[in-house]
Amino acid sequence: MAQVDLRRVERCRERMDEARAEWKRAIRDAVASGETYKDVARRAGVSHQRVGQIINELREADDHKRGKTPGQE
Repeated sequence: MAQVDLRRVERCRERMDEARAEWKRAIRDAVASGETYKDVARRAGVSHQRVGQIINELREADDHKRGKTPGQE
C-alpha cells in the first residue's frame, strides 16, 4: 500500500505545481489588464510586494526563454 500512497503524494504535488503556475499566470494577466498590485494582492492572498516579485519572476523566465540576458532590450 505504501507505493500507492507515494504515487498519490506525487500526483498531488504535480497538481499543486500546475495550480501554482496557473495562479501566477492569472496574477500576471490581472496586472496586464490594468489591475493594481494591491487589488491583485488582496484577491491572491499575498502582499503587493509578492505580486511584484511574481511579475518579475515571470518576466525573467520569459526573457530567458527568448535568450535575453538581464538588462538586454
